[in-house]
Amino acid sequence: VGRLAFAELACGMSALALGAMDEKLQVCFDLFDSEGRRALTLKDVGELCAVLFRVAHKQGLPGAQNAATDEVLSSPTFQPSQ
Repeated sequence: VGRLAFAELACGMSALALGAMDEKLQVCFDLFDSEGRRALTLKDVGELCAVLFRVAHKQGLPGAQNAATDEVLSSPTFQPSQ
């Protein structure tokens, strides 16, 4: 795992706090682009979904209480739909 310079952290936090919606989305996308190829792998998408479900669950959003994303994605029988 690489290192994060303070300037990079500050720029990212600034974009999340003050940036336009497209800048915020880009920062979020970059957080999950584990290989830095400007594309998400299936694993990246799984991690993104798991985080979104955890946030939704903590916020008490309807339907999030039944989400078992971590268990589903780590299941050896999980097959993503094509």
